[in-house]
Amino acid sequence: MLNSVYEKKFNPFGLQGSTLTILFAIGKMKKVNQKTVAEMLAMSQSTMSRDMKKLVAKGWLQIHRGKDLRHSELELTRKCILYREL
Repeated sequence: MLNSVYEKKFNPFGLQGSTLTILFAIGKMKKVNQKTVAEMLAMSQSTMSRDMKKLVAKGWLQIHRGKDLRHSELELTRKCILYREL
């Protein structure tokens, strides 16, 4: 019941509970890799990858190459930060 209240507020932005949680985690930790976020949220890598693709497509998340080519760094986009400040 409580979840439905939040879902109504975030649905117009194309966000769901899981994607919103990812944005919160990345926003708190700044540039962080996918594995760290997935472990922190007890989320499978496949779920994390799927949700990340959605967030990138909507313009909320950027993926940058890390120092190690096998890892990438996640960062909120300016669009996401501006909405967070409202």
